[in-house]
Amino acid sequence: MFRLTKVTVLMIYFCFASGTSICGQFKTCSSCISYASERCVWCSEAETKHTRCQPEIFASDQTWCNSSFIYNPKFEKFEEQHVPYQSVDDHGRKTIVTPGHIKIKVRPGVPVDFKMLYKPIEHFPLDVYFLMDNSYTMRQFQNELKSQAINILKELSAFTKNVRLGFGTFVEKPVYPYYDKNRYQKSIPFENVLSLTADISKLNNTVRQIDFGSNFDDQEAGLDALMQVMTCTKEIGWRTEARRIIVLFTDAPYHSMGDGKMIGILKPNDMECHLKDNIYDDTATTQDYPSVSQINKVATERNFKIIFATIERVSEVYKELSNAILGSETAILIKKEEGESNIVPIIKTAYLEAESVVRLVSDFPSSVNVKYSPDCNEIEKKNCRSTHLNPIVEINVTIVAGSCLDGNSSRVFKISPHGLHDIDVGVELEVDCQCECEKVKKEKSPVCFNAAYLLCGVCICDSDSKGSNVAEDLESPHCRYHGQYVCGRCICKPGYSGDTCEYDDNLCMSNCKKGTCYMGKCNCQEGWSPPNCMCPVSNKDCIAPWSDENEVCFGNGECKCGECSCDKVSGKNESYFGTFCDLCTDCAAKYCKKYEDYVYCNYLNEKAFCDQSFLNGKDTVVKIVNSTEIINDNIQKATWCAKLLDNGTSIVFKYHHEDNKLFLTIQKEKQIPPKANLYIVVGSVISAIVLIGLLTLIGWKVLTDIYDQREYRKVEEAAKAAGFDVSNPCYENPTTEFPNPSYRPTK
Repeated sequence: MFRLTKVTVLMIYFCFASGTSICGQFKTCSSCISYASERCVWCSEAETKHTRCQPEIFASDQTWCNSSFIYNPKFEKFEEQHVPYQSVDDHGRKTIVTPGHIKIKVRPGVPVDFKMLYKPIEHFPLDVYFLMDNSYTMRQFQNELKSQAINILKELSAFTKNVRLGFGTFVEKPVYPYYDKNRYQKSIPFENVLSLTADISKLNNTVRQIDFGSNFDDQEAGLDALMQVMTCTKEIGWRTEARRIIVLFTDAPYHSMGDGKMIGILKPNDMECHLKDNIYDDTATTQDYPSVSQINKVATERNFKIIFATIERVSEVYKELSNAILGSETAILIKKEEGESNIVPIIKTAYLEAESVVRLVSDFPSSVNVKYSPDCNEIEKKNCRSTHLNPIVEINVTIVAGSCLDGNSSRVFKISPHGLHDIDVGVELEVDCQCECEKVKKEKSPVCFNAAYLLCGVCICDSDSKGSNVAEDLESPHCRYHGQYVCGRCICKPGYSGDTCEYDDNLCMSNCKKGTCYMGKCNCQEGWSPPNCMCPVSNKDCIAPWSDENEVCFGNGECKCGECSCDKVSGKNESYFGTFCDLCTDCAAKYCKKYEDYVYCNYLNEKAFCDQSFLNGKDTVVKIVNSTEIINDNIQKATWCAKLLDNGTSIVFKYHHEDNKLFLTIQKEKQIPPKANLYIVVGSVISAIVLIGLLTLIGWKVLTDIYDQREYRKVEEAAKAAGFDVSNPCYENPTTEFPNPSYRPTK
């Protein structure tokens, strides 16, 4: 009776647990064990009829699943490296945290914890850099620093004998209106006056020689200088193994990102070092002030502790700033008239705070929740302080993975005290998000009708399937009796396709020239375009092999379905013609000019050399023949050309295109122009000049005589009309006739 009651109670509990749990919604082993909000277990038994993913309480129920098939991962923790205190590692560094390395394997949502111990060591290297506001209003505190330099080193030497000090100044970017060179003294955004040194006399002498600077507005370039101090590792002299402290003394607010726009600077700060001869170079006037987040990023990554030593008037501004920068603090400077100077106590307190109080930082992603007990990152750190009575600080670290890591692989994260370089606890974290049965090689299983993978007892379909379980249905009505309904989709018979095998692929095969028919459409082979896969996608068939610019249809047409459709010639009633639209009535001169250099190269050199130099290996055929052969080469398509050389001779050649090749026939003999006879030319010119002169004289004489006769007749006619005798009374006939008395004419 008791046993029956116990079984009944367990059954009721299991029913209640399964009813309120969402474990049963997961269909794969990995999704089951990866759920962080509830601890679920998986059954990989092949013949089970129950839900495979259930709450962990079901693991004890043998009626649900055989225990050998239940996958319920537990966390594993291996402490691989425990370095004792005050020991030196392989790099010569003293260890102050332990363990050095720990390996953890957890499942999402399951917390795992370990203890971390911290103990400060004696004479830890310390680098302190004083960054002083060099404006005139800070003269009193500069004088205090000058007088207190020796006391500072003496106080710090009481805690560590390995200390170095450095000093730098800042005022403002030397750009109007923040600074007016006509009204104020010099204004330097940052000057590294003294790099870190253990020689206190150098610091003392250097500080005493500092001159004041000035600026126009109230705010100053403190963050600009701070960025240079943190990034210029070599110039400042920061040691990798040392604790780094920067003390920024100022009595004014600070400029930050965006203030540079007021002086015409838009380029953001690049967080790089720009010191030239220990002075912030011209880059200061070309890039903006850094943002607070940039300062925090560099300070955190490079382990700087920053102390803002300010006066009461601006203390609230710097308290807000220190809240935004990890590990930074604000201290209020006391003027001499108000009491004893507190510069030395500020630095002493900062070192003791940094050395004895541990503050932890880590690089875990947001998906991993890390808690510390005690929480040393809170404002109150009472339990995180190392004292003489309790020198070792013990911290319990709890890690909870909220989800899987990228790639489901282990990754190493670091937990380290802030301000210490390369001193950390390495946590090699592996989040168990994949079951062992899912790590086997994936192969399509006959159990799943070769349509899915058999993993962890279930058929897992491809990622594009609609379901995760296989349901066999031969000649299913879901598939119109043309296929099997498997894994939420149809496996169609050959010749049918579609989500429900609704397409008969045999009907469109006749129209698919370069493709296959699928789902009623042509699926073209690579390089062919739809809808009928008859036209090539590429225009390469429309580019002539001899085109050195790879122009489609030589730019004289459009490629349509692998063939050139030629355009009309601009300004003429004709169109380009030829396979590649490269021919026209006036195109001969263009191609003669195009090929003449290549022809001349072949005339002088080997063809292989010329192909690479001019046509980039285009497919050409070149023949060099004599003058008789080139005339007898009766190719009607060939065009005659000639290249004129500097000496007046010409190289005669013919070209034509055939079978996508360029054919060139070159005449071996150069064409020599006929020589002119100089004497004939000169004689002909002189004779022509003389002849022209004679003809001109004769013409002039004839015209003059005609003109004189015409004028004489006019005068004669006018005289007769006036009644004058126009004959010459003095005129005598020059001839006299004498008769011959002996002459007897014959009859």
